[in-house]
Amino acid sequence: MVKERNNVNVNYTLVRACDGEELRMYLYLKLYSIENNGASPPFKAIMRALDISKYTTIRIIKKMESRDRLEVKREIGKDNIYNTTWYDKMNKL
Repeated sequence: MVKERNNVNVNYTLVRACDGEELRMYLYLKLYSIENNGASPPFKAIMRALDISKYTTIRIIKKMESRDRLEVKREIGKDNIYNTTWYDKMNKL
């Protein structure tokens, strides 16, 4: 049985508002959440899927947070929870 793949459409407003690595991170977080019933990906899964280093992953996430576009709920011993609401709203404009 072939698993149906999910898609995320991105509008022009969102593409213009974000740089490439930010947009790529958002799309990965969004697709992961869709395919895993709302779950956020483990940090190492992000690095592996996007083929980026730990440093680069942290830098991109911190940049998104500093722009108030991504909220990250962190708990010791648990995977982070990523809130992509800003991107979702921009993608509907």
